[in-house]
Amino acid sequence: MARPASGDQLWRRVATPILVCGLLASAAIVALQVHSRSHVSATLAVILALAALVAGAMAVDLSGRVAISISSSIIVVVLAAALLGPAYASLCAVLAELAATLRIRTRPYSIATNVLAGVLPAIVAANVVLVLAPGRPHSTIGFYLTVGLAGLTNIALNFGLAAAYSQVINGERTLG
Repeated sequence: MARPASGDQLWRRVATPILVCGLLASAAIVALQVHSRSHVSATLAVILALAALVAGAMAVDLSGRVAISISSSIIVVVLAAALLGPAYASLCAVLAELAATLRIRTRPYSIATNVLAGVLPAIVAANVVLVLAPGRPHSTIGFYLTVGLAGLTNIALNFGLAAAYSQVINGERTLG
């Protein structure tokens, strides 16, 4: 007779399907919003993509009791979200994560969770800017406040997703 699954075991069983659905949903949202900015500067897109690679490559491993690393890629992702839209913000998040993976030698499953924890907040941050500051009014204080809100939203979602997956998959108590 099989024993009922504990709460931790149950979460571990559903974590992968949730991860896959999250990645697929993120890709679908990006595909639907790829043209959310009608005139994107190719030069700025390349500069931010390169900055994302550098930020990821400069990631610092802070592992101690739990596996954690940090990079400055949040700055690049939020700039891409504010100035270029969800597709480019997501691309910068993925590039930064892949570069960080090479530097820190992240486990394969953790790569997928880190990509989701980077892409989904990037999409949300970009949509915060699209909704609250439409038309890119760069000369207004409202635009800069919106970018700040997008950055805070990105950080909160990124940390929350990464910490939740770390807790479920690795059994590391990162949420308290």
